[in-house]
Amino acid sequence: MKTKQYVTLALAAMITVSLAVSVWAQPPKMKYTTKIPPNVVTPDRTETRLGTLQFVDGVPTEETARKVWDHMDFSRAVEAMIMTVPAAGRDRAGRVAGFGGSRVQRVEEY
Repeated sequence: MKTKQYVTLALAAMITVSLAVSVWAQPPKMKYTTKIPPNVVTPDRTETRLGTLQFVDGVPTEETARKVWDHMDFSRAVEAMIMTVPAAGRDRAGRVAGFGGSRVQRVEEY
């Protein structure tokens, strides 16, 4: 019976020592370990014309993501409007000149 207790105690001691050693051990330095330059790391806060953008471990917060999404949505809407103005101008110019509509309209009729 005492032998069983000694074996159990020895196993418990070995497990405790192995866990303690793994906690205290430093990660090994690899041969090709490269230090990350400070200018590559994402800052926690960035001031922009949209306001202050905040990041946690390089990931934007909910408010920052909303600000950027709203800005991208607005920018795409403005771009779409600007891209359609020349087509509307050509259509109007064709009607004023008396040609009975522009080529854009004729293509749409088919």
